[in-house]
Amino acid sequence: MLIDTGSPVTILSENLIKKVDLGSSGLSRVESTLSAADGNKMKIKGQAVCEIKIGNNEFQHKIIFTKLGKLEGILGMDFLKCYECEIKLAEAKFLIAKQVINFKQHFSTTCARIKLGENRVVSPRSETFLKGYVDGEFSGDFGMIEPNKILFQKRGLLVAKSLNNTKEKEIIISVINLNDNPVKLKKNLMIGTLEHVDLVSQEQETNRDKTQGKFT
Repeated sequence: MLIDTGSPVTILSENLIKKVDLGSSGLSRVESTLSAADGNKMKIKGQAVCEIKIGNNEFQHKIIFTKLGKLEGILGMDFLKCYECEIKLAEAKFLIAKQVINFKQHFSTTCARIKLGENRVVSPRSETFLKGYVDGEFSGDFGMIEPNKILFQKRGLLVAKSLNNTKEKEIIISVINLNDNPVKLKKNLMIGTLEHVDLVSQEQETNRDKTQGKFT
């Protein structure tokens, strides 16, 4: 199980439905929607009150079932608040019901997301420079934007990979609209993730034109 303080709900992989006791009522419908880290909506199978065993303790809690890739489950903030869990990062320990659980750390090169800082409209067949911001913790001074593939696959937007100073308040993002129609983008849309870079060599800075450029 992954402990994710960024997830408002507790989730289990749909692959575990047959292994979990769903009770007499089985799965019930979920009215709300969930979005994955890439901003794409998740297909929810349903929800049920199930038993979760952590260490020597068992807990009854409402769980949502959906696709989670290689993960079996996510303990969200709803569970952590309900059972007054305590996370001690310095000691890599998880406290619940007077029981101490040692963490197994999961390492990832992706530490933060790049989100859109304003509502914008990208004109057809043109390049637009958007203002974004870093959402989440990032330890390095520089990071490479890894574009959200959904923007290209479903909306026809090409986001440029770029190296950015993560200490700046704003991140400038180059986006090209390959469509014949304008595309509306809402504030806080996930543009991509921020990846660590090993080495950045400084060169003389040049001014970059931040106006829209038309393509023919």
